[in-house]
Parts: sequence; structure tokens; C-alpha cells
Amino acid sequence: MLRRMGWMKQRLSQPGKTVPRKLEQPSSAETNDAYSISLGRQQEGKDMRLYRILLKLYLAVSGIIFLLVGLLHLFRLFNQWEITIGESAVPQILSYIGFPVSTGYFLWAVWLFRKSSKERVSHLAP
Repeated sequence: MLRRMGWMKQRLSQPGKTVPRKLEQPSSAETNDAYSISLGRQQEGKDMRLYRILLKLYLAVSGIIFLLVGLLHLFRLFNQWEITIGESAVPQILSYIGFPVSTGYFLWAVWLFRKSSKERVSHLAP
């Protein structure tokens, strides 16, 4: 610091010379904070992309499962399949209830899948 001050005094003592202005450099702590914040946003963006991929995978798998269950209920109704568990028979009314419920869950999964594909989080984009 003293060396720098001596240099400035020499420059000022010479006629016609001025001390050049230097840009203020941020301290290393400020630089590290800004860098870590930008890295945090990048990591946050990567985490968000991973979350979206896993969400889409979950919605696709659950939607397919609900579709298959709904189709099995429908086939059971058309073919009059009887299901027995042990000695008791499962009534057909359960398929009348199960088909619209499982089809509704399938349609809900498809709607959420399409909705998650359209949404963008702009402040997390790299």
C-alpha cells in the first residue's frame, strides 16, 4: 500500500501528469459470492431439468398403468369374465366403477404430462 502511495506522489509531482483512474475491483469475497450465486443458479437449473424428467417419467408410467387397468375392466365387462378370489366371486359392478375411475386417472396423467411439457421456467434457463 505504501509503495502505491509513493508512486502516486511521484506522478503528481511531475508537471502535466495526472493520476489515471483505475476501476474499483471488487474484493475477492464479493467475487466469490457472485460466482457461487451464478453456480447456484446453474445447479438449480440442472436440478429443475432433472425434476421435470423424473416427473414426466412418473406421469408416463402411472398413466400407462391406469390405462391398462381401465382396459382390463372394459374387457371384463364386454367378455363377462368372472373373477374369483378364494371362494368368493368379485361382482361385475366393480368393473363398472373401476373403468371410469382408472380412465379418469389416465386422462389426468396425460393432461399433467402435456402441461409439464408446455411450461417453462424462464428465470432458471441457462
